Amino acid sequence: FNMPLIAYHINKFRIRPVMSGFGIYDPTTIMNAQILHLAQREGWIKLGFYMITFFYYLYCMIAELIRE
Repeated sequence: FNMPLIAYHINKFRIRPVMSGFGIYDPTTIMNAQILHLAQREGWIKLGFYMITFFYYLYCMIAELIRE
C-alpha cells in the first residue's frame, strides 16, 4: 500500500537538482511563489495520504483485535 509513495520519494531524490548537500529544495528558490505553491501542494497531498493510511492501518489493527 505504501509502495507508490516510496517509489515517488526515490524518484524525487534521484532527479533532484545538483546541490552541495542532500536537500531537495534550495532555500533561495523556494521563495519563488510558483515553487512555494507546488511544494505546499505536494506537502498537503502527502499529509492526506499519510492520514488515510494511518487510519486504515488503525482500523485494520482494531478489527483484528476484536476478531481475536
